[in-house]
Amino acid sequence: FFRQWGATVVDADVLAREAQAPGSAVLALIAARFGTDVLTKDGSLDRAGLRAKVMGDDEALAALNQIVHPAVRARRDELQRAAAARGDLLLVNDIPLLFEALDPALFDARIVGAVAQG
Repeated sequence: FFRQWGATVVDADVLAREAQAPGSAVLALIAARFGTDVLTKDGSLDRAGLRAKVMGDDEALAALNQIVHPAVRARRDELQRAAAARGDLLLVNDIPLLFEALDPALFDARIVGAVAQG
């Protein structure tokens, strides 16, 4: 709905996938920390393989976040500056891990929703 209303939407999940693209510095750091078996034959990230290594391992998850989150934040900051320079009136940051990764007070408003399972 926000896009339909003319908002600029910055999606942290999209930025994370971009940061982890084949050939990226982030993906190289992930492979160095977690092993090359987290890469597929074409050099992309094996998300299921990586997930298996970090789920239930707080130290591994923290290491992954230390690799990915700074790159995502830097790109988000770039996109926010570009939106401000264009004079965009409404900027929405879609950040699934907001409460884990950032201080929610950094944002003018927060919208929290629940996803129905079933």
